[in-house]
Amino acid sequence: MDSKEKLLIRVRLAIAIKKLIEKNRDSGKPGAISSLRKLAAASGVEYAIIQKITSGGKDPQFSTINAIAEGLDISVSALIHHYEQVTDFQVKQALLEKARKSRSKKA
Repeated sequence: MDSKEKLLIRVRLAIAIKKLIEKNRDSGKPGAISSLRKLAAASGVEYAIIQKITSGGKDPQFSTINAIAEGLDISVSALIHHYEQVTDFQVKQALLEKARKSRSKKA
């Protein structure tokens, strides 16, 4: 697997996790995991690691993916299902946005 394929996998996972958090936030359920900080607290994964994963900048270990799924109160297979629902278009849009932000930081 080359670095481009790994990047696409990381970005797809990042989008899936962010969409689950957004879905929880929109549900309005009390105690729902509605932020990265709440996910960090619920999963036992450091906030900085959660932040790197959800920005597509870190390859998580399986144990971390499992902890994130548990923090979201879903199974790993449900997390994978959400991962698979992320479209190529969404991945491309996220990569374009990331590149745009990187360019604006340099300017």
